[in-house]
Amino acid sequence: GDAMRQTVLVLKILLVLCFLGVLTLFIVQNYDRTTDISLNLVFWSTHASTPWRLPWLLALTFGLGGFFGTILGFVLRGPSSASDSSYSSGGSSDLDDAWA
Repeated sequence: GDAMRQTVLVLKILLVLCFLGVLTLFIVQNYDRTTDISLNLVFWSTHASTPWRLPWLLALTFGLGGFFGTILGFVLRGPSSASDSSYSSGGSSDLDDAWA
């Protein structure tokens, strides 16, 4: 009941705080670390003129991965799943009327 929901909420908050704490610690400890960035494809190669800070590089790759993963998820699902969402929205549909 209510106590269970509060316990789950407190656990979720503690997990988020622990994650943010570890993330903050990583950023503080590694902020001055840098790495050279280069890309070497067979037909084209490039090299960054300045080294990148490690936390920014990880944040960029994480963000781009989430962005492309979300886009790919929408592309693979296709337009048919947009009409399927009416079942979970709680709104009335023809299916609801057939069982009335």
